[in-house]
Amino acid sequence: MSDFKTLKGLYIKHRSSDPSNLIEGEIWYNTTTQTLKVAPQIGTWATGTSCSDAKRGRLRSFGIQTAAVVAGGFPTVADSEEYNGSSWTAGGDINTAREYVGTSGTLTAGVIFSGRASPDLKDECEEYNGTSWTENGDVNTAVLAPASSTSGPQTATVKFGGEAGGSTASTSTEEYNGTSWTAANNLPGGFYDAQGFGILTAAVAVGNVNAHYDGTNWTSANALSTDRDGFGTAGLQTAGLAFGGQLPPGKQVLTEAYDGTSWSEHGGNMATGRNELGGCGTSVAGLATCGDRPGTNTDVEEWTDAATARSVDTT
Repeated sequence: MSDFKTLKGLYIKHRSSDPSNLIEGEIWYNTTTQTLKVAPQIGTWATGTSCSDAKRGRLRSFGIQTAAVVAGGFPTVADSEEYNGSSWTAGGDINTAREYVGTSGTLTAGVIFSGRASPDLKDECEEYNGTSWTENGDVNTAVLAPASSTSGPQTATVKFGGEAGGSTASTSTEEYNGTSWTAANNLPGGFYDAQGFGILTAAVAVGNVNAHYDGTNWTSANALSTDRDGFGTAGLQTAGLAFGGQLPPGKQVLTEAYDGTSWSEHGGNMATGRNELGGCGTSVAGLATCGDRPGTNTDVEEWTDAATARSVDTT
């Protein structure tokens, strides 16, 4: 009778210890522990260093896990802070103190826009160079909590949705070129207290409206597995994350991954359930900052998605 090697061309590798550089899907037999092992892709949250400023609900963030910025927040603050992956330092104050801003870019080339300095909605747009903020062209439609292509560069950002006043969910879409904002095709429905991520030519709207943006048009996309609002996001259209949020009556700790088509629960839950938090980074190295739980908080959590050794039950 043909054996496995004859049929498939190889045996399962025998190792005295687990490999140091795991590859997703790798299978081996550990001869020391006498266990069959596999390396699936597993995501986990770990506690990061807390923000310095306790007034940190209703904020937004931009950048990557090891070079991030949080700006504004509740109760209506002007300060910003920078994170290097281990500690926070004060950044320059934004020119217009506000909460619920939209964001995009990197630590040394970021942008925030719109938001609210209660009770007024703001149309100001400000750029960050890693040291100070400079006002630039105003948005056309002032909204509270706009979504955006959070991973896009400072000079190519799309803003969409938000609350346009009187609890009216906006359908507006605007593109930013680093100087001015231009109206683009509207969302297929009003979009508020939801989120976006990606880049200008491949953005995702997820929440009460679920759609992809290609730089010109919106097309329908799939919804989160667990409906909620006020969550954080990170990543790109084909590799995104959504985490936290609120599903009455409580704050959420769920994490879901997006592959460009569908959402699925992925890896471990956040340690602290919260909404209106800052989210940035990538699908394999994300960052969740502060938020409401209820009451503002300074909690920070870091997401890592990597191949991890797991034993296989062969009984």
